[in-house]
Amino acid sequence: MAYCKYCGTNNGEEAKYCTNCGSPLSAQPRREESKPYARQSEQQQREPDYMQREPEQEYVQSQGQWVLDTFLICIPIVGLILLIVWSVTDQPDLSKQRWARASLIWAIIGIVATMVIGALFGALIAGLGTAYL
Repeated sequence: MAYCKYCGTNNGEEAKYCTNCGSPLSAQPRREESKPYARQSEQQQREPDYMQREPEQEYVQSQGQWVLDTFLICIPIVGLILLIVWSVTDQPDLSKQRWARASLIWAIIGIVATMVIGALFGALIAGLGTAYL
């Protein structure tokens, strides 16, 4: 039996293409069952439904939406909250989710760097202030 490596469908021996998804079977390695008593049912051999992904149409965000998103990100607290929400929720536009994650990483780096530099300058000014007393 020829099994499709893309969808797991059990096809006939002479089948050249998968009856379920249409993928060519000639270049696919055939599954061999090593022990006859360890056969699994066809339902167990197929991948779970959550692993079978249908081709999705790519969602493209318009230029106006990008301008609005960029404007909202510039608002200090609102921007940080939006970056967190956009990075953890499933977006129809995968590029927006990745952009939000990258921007969130840079925002966290910027916040940490500002705090470290502020603490260093605060300590420097405090040290200079006590030297002149």
